Amino acid sequence: MPIFLSEAFSMITSCTLPWEGMEVRENGDVVVCCWTRMVVGNVLSKSLLEIWNDEPILFMRQKMLDRDIEDICPDWCPWLLDQRFQNINLAKTFFSPIYRKNRELTSAEIVNGHIKINSFPQYIQILPTLRCNLRCSMCYQDHNAAGNIPFSAYDLDKFLPFLGSLRAVGGEPLMSTHFKQFVSDFNPDQYPDLRLGMITNGLLLNPSFIRLLPGRFEWIDISIDGATQATYERIRVGASWPTLMQNIREITNCPSRDYRITVIFTIMKDNFHELPLMGNLVQELGIQLSVHPVRGRSHGQQIETLEDVELVLTNLKFLQLNTSLVVKHIEGTIKFYEKLRKLIIDSKFDVEGKLTETIRSLVSVQQQPFRRDVKGIRYGDRKEKF
Repeated sequence: MPIFLSEAFSMITSCTLPWEGMEVRENGDVVVCCWTRMVVGNVLSKSLLEIWNDEPILFMRQKMLDRDIEDICPDWCPWLLDQRFQNINLAKTFFSPIYRKNRELTSAEIVNGHIKINSFPQYIQILPTLRCNLRCSMCYQDHNAAGNIPFSAYDLDKFLPFLGSLRAVGGEPLMSTHFKQFVSDFNPDQYPDLRLGMITNGLLLNPSFIRLLPGRFEWIDISIDGATQATYERIRVGASWPTLMQNIREITNCPSRDYRITVIFTIMKDNFHELPLMGNLVQELGIQLSVHPVRGRSHGQQIETLEDVELVLTNLKFLQLNTSLVVKHIEGTIKFYEKLRKLIIDSKFDVEGKLTETIRSLVSVQQQPFRRDVKGIRYGDRKEKF
C-alpha cells in the first residue's frame, strides 16, 4: 500500500483531523479538536468506538472533503491556517506493524474520500478528572468530582495498539489516581509507537512522577498565564511561582529527557501586557511557547476594547519577529485578534467603549451538538460565525 505524505492531503480535504482522532470534553462531549464548533457524540451515552463511525462524524468528514466548513470551524483555526497535517505524515520509522498498517489505511481512506472508515484513531484525548488544585480567574470548568467521567468509559485497551498519541487534560490530570496509575503501568515496549501527552499546571510534578516521563511522554504542556509572580499568582489562585519554576527546571534538566516542554499562555485582560516578558522567560528556560485567546465563559477576562486589542496584536507581532523563539498557534491567534479588531471598529460602542452583549457573544467558539431536522443533516443551531 502506498504511503502518502502529509503535504498531499491539503489538495483533498480542508483538514484530516476527523480521520485521525477524538477529544473528550468535560461534560463527555466528543470533538475532533478543541477549535471546532461541532460535537460528534458523547462518551457518556455511546462508546468512543461507536462514535468513531457514527453519523455526526461521517457528516463532518464529508464537510471537510467538500471544503464546506464555515459552519463547523472558525477560519482562524491554527490547523487550517498552517495546513498542518503532521499527525498523518508517514515519512518516519514505525516499530509496530499493527500501528503502521493502521496509519497506511488512514492515509488511503483520506485519499479515496472515504467517510465511513476501517482505520482506528491515531490520537485520543481524555479528561481523567475535573478536580483541580487551583481556582483560576478565567476558568469555565466546574471542578466537581461528582461530575468526573469514569476512566473505564474511555475503554482505552481497544485503541492502544493503534494510537500514536494519548493525551490527558483536566481539571488537573495529576489529581487523578487512575491516570497516574495508568502512566505507571504503561509499558512503552508493548506499544512502541505510542507516546503520552499532558496539559498540566505543573505544580504537582513531583520527583516520583518526573521519573516516569522519559520513554513514556512525547510532550508536557504547562499552563502558566503569567510571566511574573504577581500576575501568575493573581490569575492562578492557589498557585506558587517558586514551586512552578522549580518543577519546570527539574523536568527541563532531566538527564534522560526525550520529551518537549511547552508553556501555554492564555491571553486575557490581566496578562496580555506580559506577552513580551513571557517570550523572554521561555527562552531563558529553553522551552517552547503556545499562545491562545481566552474563550468561553471567561469571567470578564475577554479582551473587549479596541485599545487592548491593538496592544495584543503589537505584542504578538513582536513575538513573531523573534526568529529564535518557537511560538505555536501564533498565526491563528493573530488572525483571531485581527477579526476582533474589525468587529469592534464595525460595531456600535456603548458609553464605555466596550462591545455590546451581542458582539461579545460572537467572540467565543461554542461547540454545538449534531442533529437532524426536516431540512436534512446539520450539526446544530449556528450560534456564531466569528
